[in-house]
Amino acid sequence: MLKGKSVLLLIIIIQISLVQIFAQNEPIRVACIGNSITYGGQGANSYPQRTNTLIGDEYYVQNFGISGTTMLKNGDFPYWKESAFHDAQDFDPDIVIILLGTNDSKPQNWAFGDEFYDDYMEFISVFRSNGKDPVIYACYPLPVFQTLAGINEPVVHDEIIPIIDSVITSANTLSIDFYALMKDHSDLVPDGVHPNTEGYNMMAEFTRDELLSMPSGQVILFRSVSMAAELDEEIVLKWKTSENSNVTFDGQSVNESDSVTVIVSEETTYELIAEGEYTDTARITIDFLPPGKIKSFNADQTLLEIGAGDTATIFWDASNGSSVNLDGQSVDTDGTLRVTPEVTTTYTLIATGDITDTSYVTIKLLEADKLNRAFNRTITASSTARGYFIESVVDGDPETFWVSENSISAWINIDLGKDLNINRAEIDWGDIYATTYHLQLMAEDGSITSIYSNTAGDGGIDDITGLEGFGRYLRILGIAKNSTDSGYVVNEIEVYATSGITGVESGNTIIPDEFSLDQNYPNPFNPSTSIEYSIPSSFGENEQVKLSVLDILGREVAVLVDENQSPGNYNVNFNADLINGGLSSGIYFYNLDAGNYSTVRKMILMK
Repeated sequence: MLKGKSVLLLIIIIQISLVQIFAQNEPIRVACIGNSITYGGQGANSYPQRTNTLIGDEYYVQNFGISGTTMLKNGDFPYWKESAFHDAQDFDPDIVIILLGTNDSKPQNWAFGDEFYDDYMEFISVFRSNGKDPVIYACYPLPVFQTLAGINEPVVHDEIIPIIDSVITSANTLSIDFYALMKDHSDLVPDGVHPNTEGYNMMAEFTRDELLSMPSGQVILFRSVSMAAELDEEIVLKWKTSENSNVTFDGQSVNESDSVTVIVSEETTYELIAEGEYTDTARITIDFLPPGKIKSFNADQTLLEIGAGDTATIFWDASNGSSVNLDGQSVDTDGTLRVTPEVTTTYTLIATGDITDTSYVTIKLLEADKLNRAFNRTITASSTARGYFIESVVDGDPETFWVSENSISAWINIDLGKDLNINRAEIDWGDIYATTYHLQLMAEDGSITSIYSNTAGDGGIDDITGLEGFGRYLRILGIAKNSTDSGYVVNEIEVYATSGITGVESGNTIIPDEFSLDQNYPNPFNPSTSIEYSIPSSFGENEQVKLSVLDILGREVAVLVDENQSPGNYNVNFNADLINGGLSSGIYFYNLDAGNYSTVRKMILMK
């Protein structure tokens, strides 16, 4: 008997909704994995694309085929090493169709044929890992009507297909028999290996029919809208099983395709069982966040310059039902606060409820020559190899690193938050480093000024001093590297500068001489962007300033600033994911009102 159930839950189960759950925005995801027969030129006539058209809106069929690939890890072109292998996993498929083996029949590949079974079994286990259990079809390859590039019929028919038979039995998968489908249709396979348009249509129709007539006893999907619940939060669990299945949800008989809404008060596991020709079991565990749990507490910047009047924004979010105090002041369960500390300051957030949780954020103030201006700043790159995030370059940890895709040139852009007098930069290179590179400052209008060039880079740590440049956006542009084995590798970048604002000097403070509202950067953005504006010396001390965000219909969706401000230069970070549960992609406007001055600019959110 599973723990965490209650009378209320049993009542909810008995009253399971009959509402069907599979709208167009939540289809059954089908990943088609294979070689060139699956790839099919990625045109509308490849069998995955044709299947997607034929099967209807309840399914979304995606093509992950890569020409020439093998199931064998020791093959000459293993699918394992392709980004499509990882992309297919990220697709989080409900159904996986595997059509590999044709290229494994080549002599140089089948020399490792005794590894085919183990590699296939491991391939399947990858898609069944991390709590996932999609329906898997291990498919028989098409017949080989004439030898092509070493691909030969005897190996496919007499050796590979029998091994796939064993895989199907051992891994308890389903199968689509493309061999039997095409064996009498050599006329539809003009080069002996690859179908023509009519052949692909036949494969697509057969695939559609196999999916729609899946044997009973298969859980096609079992999903939760969230894996964690808070106090009184309703969580919807959704499922679909194959037709003619006998289905139970936590022991209660339910429909083959349906949903249920639950409310949990502790960690709870739900079990769905489908029985028929097969027996399939799926489980979902919902975590519970009790009142008093701090879900997040952080700041957009934790390092500021002493005496520069820089601001940071603190963000927090606590679970439903919490009483929250920030430095002793009662605040909402989630919110933001702009702060301008004059000394190093630690902020304390305390959430109380069923439990008590405490979290701290420290914002350090440093002298300009000690302050790494790149630390945790917004950063973008020309490309990123899978798994090597560009944010690693400015996280303060030299053990993490970024890798670009393998190209001759690459760039990194760092938004330093405001215009600065840049005087020093430090680049910690990895094994693949730039032998020729430039440091450039980029203006809002896209113009570029070079402030340093190195044509004899030798890797290691480049500590570049004596720089002269004034700007906000620093670009590192690699032109040549020491190896073609991979992309550029950078462990860390640090930038040092002093503050400065162009304008009219007033006493010891530089004050802007006119209003300005700069274009946000980056733009387009996802999900964060920075907005900079200036209040001139002609503006009265401590007068009202409002900076707001509007949607395309002119409705106010966020207020970033609404307070009295003195003349000066300001920078505000806007995170679209923190507004009303997250804003959707589209065009937005940000509006600055200060006294009689009002102006608006457009920005684009792209997710």
